[in-house]
Amino acid sequence: MGFDVTTLHLGVIELPHPGGDKTGLTTGDLAEILESKYGLYSVFLDANLEKIEEQIAESLRDAIDNVLAGAPLPENPFADAQQEIVSDFVTFLDTSEIEKIGVRGTPTEAALKGVNHRLKLRKGPRRPSFIDTGALRASTAAWVDDGTEAVVPHGGAA
Repeated sequence: MGFDVTTLHLGVIELPHPGGDKTGLTTGDLAEILESKYGLYSVFLDANLEKIEEQIAESLRDAIDNVLAGAPLPENPFADAQQEIVSDFVTFLDTSEIEKIGVRGTPTEAALKGVNHRLKLRKGPRRPSFIDTGALRASTAAWVDDGTEAVVPHGGAA
């Protein structure tokens, strides 16, 4: 008798990255680069592990309560937790939390210079690190698998 191991993943839905037309850069590629250089996803997971554990437990409790109340078994009992984790990661980016933790290389030089490819002049006021185009932020995803999934979204940390 074996046990299936359920794994939480945090990464991105792989999409073409704006400005990556010439290089073929995707949000998945960028996620891997930022994880390798700064530990972006690992730092978030480490800093929020207890909260994430509670979010997962609450999501499962809610699913069980609903089934006990007569509702059908949910397709994904982790869905609420996954949405909360993504929301927390986006807040982590927006509030420059990684910079406050003191990760080497943050704030990034581009953030300090206000590099912003969403603006006509490509420059603005100082911004948080890792949200230049907004593509990584917008493509963030959390998902759970039990090891039977053949394809998993690209980038991030498990």
